[in-house]
Amino acid sequence: MTAAAADYLTAVAAARNERLNALLDDLDRLPPDLDPNVLRIKVRELLQAASQAGSIGPHRQARVNAWRERVRHTAGPGQAVQQRVLAGEEKRLPQLHKQVARRMWLERSCPRCGAGSGQTCVVDTTPGDARQVPHSERLKPIINERREQQRAQAKARRPWRVYEVACPDCGQGAEKRCTTSGGPHRARVELAKEFTLQRKPRPAPGGHQP
Repeated sequence: MTAAAADYLTAVAAARNERLNALLDDLDRLPPDLDPNVLRIKVRELLQAASQAGSIGPHRQARVNAWRERVRHTAGPGQAVQQRVLAGEEKRLPQLHKQVARRMWLERSCPRCGAGSGQTCVVDTTPGDARQVPHSERLKPIINERREQQRAQAKARRPWRVYEVACPDCGQGAEKRCTTSGGPHRARVELAKEFTLQRKPRPAPGGHQP
């Protein structure tokens, strides 16, 4: 079983290296006046293949780097617009990423660029280049979860209302008024105060009220 798994992994690694070599050869044969957008797509495939191949050696790495640099200097109009949009996003992100501790930036995967847990986000328009801060889509869930926790804590600290507890005198349940005409029974008022001092958690919606 172990030998079969090792053979499979060896075959996968060989296939990935062959794909990388084929992409490098294809790029070398491209005409010099190729549409920049087409070139960008092909280089993106190359960078992905290089990442999947793992250790590719200094010679192939130099060729990959050269193609990446060429794409940077041959950006088409569409990419120029994307770069401006990204620049505007970077101006907004510091306010967002400062709300999250740096140690938590990479705890979860990024739904936008696909970076896994522990991996740095990559630039949208130039695959392979790391971003200085994570994408907003990666940070917002952390902030939203923290806000939910803060709301829950604030709710727990809020004083118990009289009619949130059942009356020990007349037996009326939560949210039901006492049977007296002069307002709630004194015991019910004291019970609400006691729950507040004890910081007794409120039951979940639809659950049993004390």
